[in-house]
Amino acid sequence: MTSNKALVLALCLLAAAPASAASHAAGAERAAEDLVNYENRYTKIGCTAIVVGKGATVDGSTMSTHNADCLNCDFRVARTPSKVHAKGSTKAVLKYKPDYPHFVTDTRSPVWSPANLDEKLPQSAAWADPAFVKSLVVGYIPEAEATYALVEGLFGIMNEAGVGIGESTCASVWFGLPPRACPTCEGPLVDVSALTLVALERCATARCVIETIGGLASELGYYAADVSRDEGGEGLTITDTNEAWMFHILPDKAGTGCVWAAKRVPDDHVAAVANSFVIRDCVKGDPDLLHSPNLWSEAEAAGIWSKKSGVPLDFAAVTRAAPHTPLHRTKTVSILIGALWPSSAFCSFFLG
Repeated sequence: MTSNKALVLALCLLAAAPASAASHAAGAERAAEDLVNYENRYTKIGCTAIVVGKGATVDGSTMSTHNADCLNCDFRVARTPSKVHAKGSTKAVLKYKPDYPHFVTDTRSPVWSPANLDEKLPQSAAWADPAFVKSLVVGYIPEAEATYALVEGLFGIMNEAGVGIGESTCASVWFGLPPRACPTCEGPLVDVSALTLVALERCATARCVIETIGGLASELGYYAADVSRDEGGEGLTITDTNEAWMFHILPDKAGTGCVWAAKRVPDDHVAAVANSFVIRDCVKGDPDLLHSPNLWSEAEAAGIWSKKSGVPLDFAAVTRAAPHTPLHRTKTVSILIGALWPSSAFCSFFLG
């Protein structure tokens, strides 16, 4: 549905057009273009994740939320059971594929099994073909001896230990290299979707999830959801029964590793990420900051921050893709803040 403000804009432009038929047509075309520009600028949507500290809820629970705004994604939700694995076994890493079918495998939930493909779709036979199933495997990593049960979709959602994750793809200054095409091919091995699954299988705390995702991404090579500035980075909200964290990751400048940082959200706070990084000052020694070893050195080597400046490294400022955050991303977070703080004059344009 077209917004009222966009309708007013279109009507005003049409009313101002000259009287000739050609001018009317040109005016209508301009109005249509302005309408599209308005919608792109003000109403564009993307994934948003919200994280709530235990002191900001009525029952002392932490919260981590995620809405996946995607036009063509596989929105099935699955439960993968807990398992005990033979010592020395390996785990297949599947390439990121957001559209249906997200996974085709018998190694996880029955939801992803080839037998569960929608037979009404003409491609179902091709998707169930062993050659296609094999093509989704891009590598292997050592398996943990025991793994937690978890709920998962496009990303890991929550495990039986009460650790939850929300996700929002973020624009970033670096966006890395394409993923490897096969287990023996060159290129980065893991993306944030695969990493959230591994972390929830192995971790009972938010801090463990952060260290696992960051460590494996650095070790195995990290690739973005899309090799573009708009989707080069990721923001995750990560909670356990006691703590709430905001986590950011992006490929490093060379595309062979990654840069990441995580900040603990104070217990009485709420935070949100909507396709733009939100972690600000990163100070060495901060007990509420976890980070990759190369956080400051990578930024300094790339010339986007200098230790000599005497100011802390502002993660959002130095790693974002453009000098200014797109308005639709600011709008999303602003509406949340306004809803939580209705007495403020914050963001009166968006909140009416």
